[in-house]
Amino acid sequence: MDSDLDEIINESHNTDSKPTPSNTSLKLEDMKDSSEDEMPEIFVGKERVLKKLEELTKGPGFEIDKKRPVWEDDDDKSSNDEDFLETNKTAYKRRKFDNKKRSRELQKLNQDPDWVKGRQESDSSDDELMQTSSKFIKKESGRLQENVLVIKRLKDLNRSTYSERRVSSIIFHPTSTVAICTGENGIANFYTVDGKKNDKLHSIAFENFQITSAGLVNGQELIVGGKKPHYFTYDLLSGKSKKVFLPKNVTKLKKFVISPCEKYMAVVGRFGEVHLFTTKSKELVKTFKQEYFCSSLAFSHDSKKLFCHSIENEVSIMDISAGKICHKWIDEGCINGTSITLTNNLIATGSKQGVVNIYDESQIYGTQYPQSKKAIMNLSTTISSTVFNPSAEILAICSADVSEAARMIHFPSLTAFNNFPGNLTRFGHPRIMAFSPMGGFFAIGNRDKTVALYRLKHYNNY
Repeated sequence: MDSDLDEIINESHNTDSKPTPSNTSLKLEDMKDSSEDEMPEIFVGKERVLKKLEELTKGPGFEIDKKRPVWEDDDDKSSNDEDFLETNKTAYKRRKFDNKKRSRELQKLNQDPDWVKGRQESDSSDDELMQTSSKFIKKESGRLQENVLVIKRLKDLNRSTYSERRVSSIIFHPTSTVAICTGENGIANFYTVDGKKNDKLHSIAFENFQITSAGLVNGQELIVGGKKPHYFTYDLLSGKSKKVFLPKNVTKLKKFVISPCEKYMAVVGRFGEVHLFTTKSKELVKTFKQEYFCSSLAFSHDSKKLFCHSIENEVSIMDISAGKICHKWIDEGCINGTSITLTNNLIATGSKQGVVNIYDESQIYGTQYPQSKKAIMNLSTTISSTVFNPSAEILAICSADVSEAARMIHFPSLTAFNNFPGNLTRFGHPRIMAFSPMGGFFAIGNRDKTVALYRLKHYNNY
């Protein structure tokens, strides 16, 4: 991120130019190893995908005992029979429950977490159900507790290849237990997400193309961008890739984001320009212009606004329907902005100085100098990535400048979990992070070749 920022700054100095989902919820207990005949649907359009991804059915390591659960945590074997990490449904069916309380707990175990349904229950039995393997940590119904995060390091997500080299993006498929990892060497790999083998399903090589960013549209189309005046799309159903040339005024697709509604693709341009494309037709529909070069982009949760942080301290808000900038504000205490991310009514901004500011979106309008709710100062070097988990209970932040420079911030307390990363893990210099669709998994990609995978035990679902 630091090098990218310096490159933009140098470009601005040396160039003489004028301004010109789906609500599908996969429970971890549903993730079972299968034989070829019982292969789970990896993508929408099972038959065509299985035909294209031959590794999925012909590769080694897929003849697995059908009765064996996909997840066995040795640390949890001493927990209650109803431990929420146990994933073998068949084992549950064989058990006989001798009282109503245990039956109610099992019923809750097979439902989405309370925060997904928006319920606010206080049943005391939840404390027993949500007990973790740490035993001394108890959770209240549906709420993530602060201070200590119950997390487990799994096998590296890309352990079967490590072929991405410098990792540029991590994408969890929205409805299937599959992750896509891309590298700056032009390779995109598909992996199963089970925490044990993480087998490679498929690999795509884009010749002479350095992948710097990637996005997934509707769970079916992969878009990869780089530093050239074209980009590639890959159809997961047909298995075909396509080269798409950019308009003359758009020089590259080095950094872009897909809107939550998946209708738009926003691209960082030159001289403060931000280009808006449609994901369906790939047409350029609008070019916004702010005063400073753009360093990071993020759509609002309803896809109606686009937030653009700059290499200075100014943030611009672009109204998609009106096609213009509707508000500008100064990131408090920031000198050089590097990152911005949104979820619901929260905004997190990162800077080259290592500070992450948290804002309430409703408080930034009407003033050019909004006050942040809190300045997170757990890191002291350039913020490379900021990302909220799906429930907005965790904000992950990292800096690629220092080894193990990643933190997780608890919401709403706005305090860092004191046991992460801790001494239990080493992941090198982190530069990109991602949560799975329902928060059960978390991945960190470093600037070498490793994608570390973690299991967040508070969340039942993938």
